[in-house]
Amino acid sequence: MTQHQTVTLDTPRFGEIEFDPVDVLEFPEGLVGLPAMRQFLVIPHRSAGPFFWLQSVEEPGFAVLTVDPEIYQPGYSTQILKVLGREPVDGPTELVYTVCTIPPGDPNGMTLNLAGPIVINTATGKARQIVLESDAYPVRYPAFRRLKEAA
Repeated sequence: MTQHQTVTLDTPRFGEIEFDPVDVLEFPEGLVGLPAMRQFLVIPHRSAGPFFWLQSVEEPGFAVLTVDPEIYQPGYSTQILKVLGREPVDGPTELVYTVCTIPPGDPNGMTLNLAGPIVINTATGKARQIVLESDAYPVRYPAFRRLKEAA
């Protein structure tokens, strides 16, 4: 049995985080616009819910909020996997997340970056942010638009 040594990361947002290095998510190409940031921890926003933080291991002051886009744009993950030439499989081998932005004091103004989804392979611990060139996927998709249209 292999025993891993924990590492401590001191962050402004979460304080001290102890983690096992095997839990670090690797982005071999970095995030779009941030190619030097290649290692992240996945931290749930709350104990239950669709939001997760990607906390940079290399830059403790950088974390980005992500969400499962299926809540706001049903079918999006399946479409993204098809764009990548993959068929959805049973089980969570590949997960699709989007970066979300919440304006200060206006949670209903939350937008999702559908043009730059993050695809995480849970089997390998590798992830990639891709850039879609279709106008069908905006950078600032109003998260609650579909819910407002349905009301």
